[in-house]
Parts: sequence; structure tokens; C-alpha cells
Amino acid sequence: MFVMICLFLCGCGESEPEVGSYVCAEILDGALPLAMQESRLTLGKGGSARLERGEEGGAAHWNRDDDSFTLTVNGEELSGSWEDGVLRLETPEGLTLVYVREDLAEAYTEQVTRRRATVAAQQSSWKGDWYGWWRIDNAEGELADTWYDLCARLTAQPDGSMYLLLWDEDQSASRPMGEARLFFNEDDSATAAEGYFWFMPLEGAEWTMQYADGRITLSGHHEAEVESFDYSICLRPWGEQWIDENERPFYYESWYLPLIRAEESMPDRMKVEKLK
Repeated sequence: MFVMICLFLCGCGESEPEVGSYVCAEILDGALPLAMQESRLTLGKGGSARLERGEEGGAAHWNRDDDSFTLTVNGEELSGSWEDGVLRLETPEGLTLVYVREDLAEAYTEQVTRRRATVAAQQSSWKGDWYGWWRIDNAEGELADTWYDLCARLTAQPDGSMYLLLWDEDQSASRPMGEARLFFNEDDSATAAEGYFWFMPLEGAEWTMQYADGRITLSGHHEAEVESFDYSICLRPWGEQWIDENERPFYYESWYLPLIRAEESMPDRMKVEKLK
């Protein structure tokens, strides 16, 4: 009798936290938000479910196993994850459907709105043409203690990322020394998700640009079979004067100042008289 009572009490204590009514809060193509059609999802006990899209609806089935969540609709299986009332499902087309439990939907929407506003502000601060320098440290041979004037072009992308082009006095915008796709972090820095610099692919989190006091800076490391060195980058918006003389790029006075005084836009190639 005691065992039966214990089993009964244990059974009463079991719960399915996933059960409830959900609304579709986001449809994402990677990080790019897409237009949404009204959609509701009801998760019932024992794996029963119902999915409604607009005026259409039908039965479905769900299953959660540890960190994995599966929703089966009309024989099609969507996999994803459920955490704290937020369900993320991946479609065969590569889209992410985000369903949020109804009691959390308003707070989630406000969070998304704030996040998008923050990214838009970050993009506004970063986008445009930049000028500065990049310097090589801890190198041997011809590269030891060298530095070069550097141009950069940052273009805002619809998914909230930035597309970066870098070229110095030996390259051009059409033949850059570096390209990267940057995604913003919470601290106003941006990390490369893909790209290359100086003939080598970037290593994600190891290549993070910082934004502070109107400057973009970076400290990186280059490792190849024939060479190895540290490097740093410092950029300011095109058209801005550099007050600190010790921080100015090499061709600042002979090439940059005449252009900005003439209110010229940043050229796609530096035409400088080599003095080094």
C-alpha cells in the first residue's frame, strides 16, 4: 500500500512545462528577420498539438527529449529546441520559426524591438568610410616594425551585420587585403563570422573589432608557414582630423589632409608617393 501511494504521488508531480498556447514571434533567415504570417501553435499533453496558419489549421504531434524538440506536421518533421517558453524550429528551407508562449509574447516582442533598435544604432555608428593605419609587431625580416595607411568601408546589411572591406596603400577596394562579415556584440564590439585578412581566413572570435571614442580598433595575430606576427588596426571616420600627432597615419598630411580639405570622398585606391 505504501509503495502504491508513493507511485501515485510521484505521478501527480509529473508535469509537461511545454504544454500551452504559443504565437509565432519571429521568422528568421539566419539573422535576417522576415515578414510573418499569423500563426498559432497549441501543445497539448501527451504530445498532441495543433498548428494554425492564418485560416488554416491541422493536427500535429510534438516530442521533447532532453535538449531536442520535434514537431511533426503532415508527416513533415521540424527539429529545434524549447527553453523557458520559447520554441525554436528549423524548417527544411533553413528558416528558424520562433514560437513564444502567449503569456511571454509581449515581453519577448519588446525584447526583440529593443535588440533591433540597438543593432540599428550600432550600424549607424559604424557604417561609412574610415581611414587610419595598420601596424605589424613582433615580426622578423622585412616586415619588422612596419606600418601602412589603411582604408576601410563598412556597409550595413539587412540581417544586422556589417560588411567590411580593407585596403592599404598597396591594394584597392576592388582588390582588398581583407574582407569580413561582422556581427555586433552587446559591448559595441563586432566579431567576424567569416572573412580573411592578409591572405589568411579569420578565426571568428579571435578577430573582434572594438568601437570607442569614435575609433575602431583591433589587435590580431597572423600565423602562416612562412611568417608570424602580431598586428593592430586603428581607424577614424573619413573626413575627421586626427588631433594627436603621434597617432596619425604616415601619409596623413601629404595625402589625406588635401583630400578632406577639398571635401573629397574616400577614393577606392590610395595614390601616394612612396616615401618609406
